[in-house]
Amino acid sequence: MDLGAAPAVTRNISPSGMYFESDTPYVVGSEVHFSVDLDTPEGKRVLRCCGEITRIKPQGGRMGMAVRILESTVEIPA
Repeated sequence: MDLGAAPAVTRNISPSGMYFESDTPYVVGSEVHFSVDLDTPEGKRVLRCCGEITRIKPQGGRMGMAVRILESTVEIPA
């Protein structure tokens, strides 16, 4: 998962949202833009999303965050 300047690890993803962990904390209600690299039977794809942070939970030294996907597109990398 790519949040731009903040590295993150995806833990769960569904059509309407995802849960990830990051060293960078976000605020509930904040908008985030992110991309996820996908390996599909048709080949590599990139899921680009805009979402809203709905929940935050400390996870060891990191922050676990749930995001509701507001918009998404799937792209074929060049």
